[in-house]
Amino acid sequence: MSVTGISSFITNLLPNFSSGALVSALITLVVAVVMCFFGYRLLKYIVAVFGFMFGVSLGQWICSLFNGGRVLNIIITLVIAIGLALVAFLLFKVGVFILIFGSVLVFFGAAALFTSVNMLIGVAVALVLAILGVVFIRPVSIFITGINGGLSIGDALTTLVLAKLLPGMAIVGAIIGLVLAILGIIYQFKTTKAEPRRRR
Repeated sequence: MSVTGISSFITNLLPNFSSGALVSALITLVVAVVMCFFGYRLLKYIVAVFGFMFGVSLGQWICSLFNGGRVLNIIITLVIAIGLALVAFLLFKVGVFILIFGSVLVFFGAAALFTSVNMLIGVAVALVLAILGVVFIRPVSIFITGINGGLSIGDALTTLVLAKLLPGMAIVGAIIGLVLAILGIIYQFKTTKAEPRRRR
């Protein structure tokens, strides 16, 4: 899942507030910075957050299948999201799988690669990388959290600042995000041990 998933959910909870987009972007920015530069160190907690976000997306999809009313939809979505967050936290490798699988799928979607044919390719690539991530947790997790965090920072900055300065500044935000992603990956490799950590 992308970092913006949870913030978008919060925005949907506050549709009548003009500050909803601002709150969403600020949450995205904070989570993205932590993920970009400290993703591997805090991986167990990050996978819990992404388990929550995956649950939000799943819950919203389930609720879209029937008209249960706004309050019921929110309750269902929160129950699913909290449940998956606990599963991701307690079953660490499952959480890593969800994090990587979802992040790769979101990348394909954000890059507008989800045509009827490329959707299957995207799922296949996400599945392979998620399996590799479970086996080689440190390098794959650093790349995924660095890229996801960096690009999400660029997206948040576009919403908070760049878009207000001049239309068409999204490309600048993307470039900033890419540079930060590279810096985040380098920083994480330099500040974490090469040996894989033992996790419960």
